[in-house]
Amino acid sequence: MPNASRLQMIQAIITRLAGNSGALKGFTVTIVTALLGVAINTHKAGYAWLSMYPIVVLGLLDAYYLALERRYRMLYNKAATEGDDAWNLSAGKVTLAEVFKAIGSPSAWAFYGATVLAVVILAVTL
Repeated sequence: MPNASRLQMIQAIITRLAGNSGALKGFTVTIVTALLGVAINTHKAGYAWLSMYPIVVLGLLDAYYLALERRYRMLYNKAATEGDDAWNLSAGKVTLAEVFKAIGSPSAWAFYGATVLAVVILAVTL
């Protein structure tokens, strides 16, 4: 019989990680929009290209959280079948390969890819 408290704790971790991902996307939109606004007002493509930095950094951090979330989902599935005496909340360390695999997730590449595309189009037209 799985331990219900352990499953609730793991689910809370998964929920927080998913919330962090949404927050990072919100930060990305805010920062990139501000930089693109400055680029448009000053007619300087450099500000548009500067917005690539937060896209890359926040995108990698988002991919890390997604990879960690996947590890905790695996831990949850394992915990659901383990006995009541198993009490490990560690999902292990995320590898670089897992982060790059997470970048390939539609929730990551569609958002960050569209953001990069918008920046490139604006920077080239300025």
